[in-house]
Amino acid sequence: MGQEGSFLYYLGYLIVFCVILFLAWLTTRFVGSKASGDVRTKRMKVVETLPLGMDRSLLLVRVGEKHYLLAAGRGRTDFMSEVDPGAPVPETERPADFRAILERYSGLGERVVRPTSPGEEAESDSETNPMRNGIRRLRKINGNGRE
Repeated sequence: MGQEGSFLYYLGYLIVFCVILFLAWLTTRFVGSKASGDVRTKRMKVVETLPLGMDRSLLLVRVGEKHYLLAAGRGRTDFMSEVDPGAPVPETERPADFRAILERYSGLGERVVRPTSPGEEAESDSETNPMRNGIRRLRKINGNGRE
């Protein structure tokens, strides 16, 4: 076998290898589309899926012109309700600011002045609210205390 014979030999292997790769790609594409549920139907379609855990989810399914909410999990599917797709979706609450929550529950946001009688000394806030006292101590430790 000469140089030309070995070239054709390797070219044949390359062609066979490319054909095998093409067949593997074609098979993967066909099997993958069937396994993922990419079945095309005219009247039914899963519009949206909301996972709720490892094996639970909510499905919004369109059948014709109607939409249905289904709960799927652990080998069973339950009908929840019919959904009107034209109904306005309520806006979700905006998450609260951490600083506002801290001020609300620590009492630092609202300073209440307690009236005292003439002979009585005003009670300090640190004695009545241990959380406020702790925050003030932390501010002093960090060096940005306001007192």
